[in-house]
Amino acid sequence: MDIRSSVIRDRRAAASDESISVAGSQIFGRGSHARGRGAAGATGDRPAQQITTIVLHQTAGAMIRGDSIVSVDSAITSHHRVDRIAAHFVITVDGQAIYLRDVEFIMNNAGGRRGIDIEFCGRYRNSPTPEGNRLTPEAIRAGRQLVADLVAAIPTIRHIHPHGQVQSTPASHDEEPGPKYHSCCGPDVWVNVGMWAESSLRLLTADTAPGYPNHGISPRQSNVAWRQEV
Repeated sequence: MDIRSSVIRDRRAAASDESISVAGSQIFGRGSHARGRGAAGATGDRPAQQITTIVLHQTAGAMIRGDSIVSVDSAITSHHRVDRIAAHFVITVDGQAIYLRDVEFIMNNAGGRRGIDIEFCGRYRNSPTPEGNRLTPEAIRAGRQLVADLVAAIPTIRHIHPHGQVQSTPASHDEEPGPKYHSCCGPDVWVNVGMWAESSLRLLTADTAPGYPNHGISPRQSNVAWRQEV
């Protein structure tokens, strides 16, 4: 699906692409019979009208800048590290959005069958007061713009959540939320993009759409001490 946004630079793997190899897994496009499963595997396709939810993440890795990414625009043989991230979009620290997988792919990530996964490059803390690497103003603006453009393009999107809120419960922890509950996407991303989308775009955060678990939002995620004036 074409998503028009001023912050999108590259479109990597379209739903019509036959296949792409990512981290040893095959992601197959529409019309293929095989479906790769794994760290970045797609489990099927869905029409955009089934999408209800945006899930925000942090990569907990390198502070990737857009100028470090080789522009391949839909080449299905790319081995750049961003192409190994299991998400539909990645936001770089300098405010570019890379359209990694067509939104009609179902990713093996928290977004699941009805969600869009957006990863923000970098490792961001969830301490009581802001410290360490901070989400850049460029990344905040790009994240907000991308969310707004996705909502405009897909009117069925009514929810936005941090990864930790909708993460499946580990079998060994009964009703306890998983390890991402406090840390992903982290307050710098959630307060400045997720909570902004709640107030500015009227997206729902407290309640999840059908099909998603709901562990509630960690108070560390929604700590307004991390709010930036952007």
